[in-house]
Amino acid sequence: MVRICPRLYPLRILSRKWSYLVLRSLRHPLSFNHIKKELHVITNRVLSKELQLLQQEKLVKGKETYQLTRAGHDLLEAFEPLVAWSVKHKGVTYCPPEKSCSDCHGYPEQVKPRLLKLGK
Repeated sequence: MVRICPRLYPLRILSRKWSYLVLRSLRHPLSFNHIKKELHVITNRVLSKELQLLQQEKLVKGKETYQLTRAGHDLLEAFEPLVAWSVKHKGVTYCPPEKSCSDCHGYPEQVKPRLLKLGK
């Protein structure tokens, strides 16, 4: 078993450029092509690698149709208080959990220079 601080473990996952958006897109089971369509600018190679990593973390399961595991649902749910914090303290516009807003589509470019290098 790999030892990692429980405070850093979720950051190791969510600090990857695409992990949160892939998890968020899987609120309902989707095929690879539907995930790619929802995320717009992600490449096949990057999406394939991210799905593989999320499967290794036991957050996503599937081959033709991907879906969140119980742990994946729980992680996505645990992230919502951080969204509420952003709305309350940073004055950002609320993004409903059931859809992606235009800012989510620009997310990869917004975070590119600020990605944390934690974990893998």
